[in-house]
Amino acid sequence: MERFRDWKREAFGSDYDIVVHYSKHYEHFLEEKLGATGEGLHQKITSVQNKIDVKTIKKLRYIATIRNKLIHDKNCTKLDDRKTFLQTCKEVNQLLDAQTKKGCTIQ
Repeated sequence: MERFRDWKREAFGSDYDIVVHYSKHYEHFLEEKLGATGEGLHQKITSVQNKIDVKTIKKLRYIATIRNKLIHDKNCTKLDDRKTFLQTCKEVNQLLDAQTKKGCTIQ
């Protein structure tokens, strides 16, 4: 079973590095573990929203929205709240890791 990396180790990169790392990680996880499809994280979340709980969906959508804002909004050059972003990623990691251990989806 692929385990999530320690979120604290990732806290030392640039905001771009952190956001892209986690976004790519969640995209890959959703594809590989839950069969997600789509172009980006939002589409992948939508494609598997019946397999994960609302709490996890909301947290993943927050991450996807922050990623899109940081990448596409020319006025956004850094995370508004790095601590909250990292805490959200830690929580998502725990939720998805627990789901993987159980071998079933969170409902």
